[in-house]
Amino acid sequence: MAIVPAPWFATLNDKEQLFTLPLSGDQAIGSLFLQYRTSTVEWKLRLIASLRRTLTAWYR
Repeated sequence: MAIVPAPWFATLNDKEQLFTLPLSGDQAIGSLFLQYRTSTVEWKLRLIASLRRTLTAWYR
């Protein structure tokens, strides 16, 4: 999980399994993104999914 500037994220070549949540205003300029890897173990997948649900509700 990371907060990165939007122009940096825009230059990435492989965004297939990246999920972004735009941040605006005083929160940040850029996006929070979570990446699922094929080697990610199940408990990490659940943690990432939980963070994504929670943060989506908070920042929208």
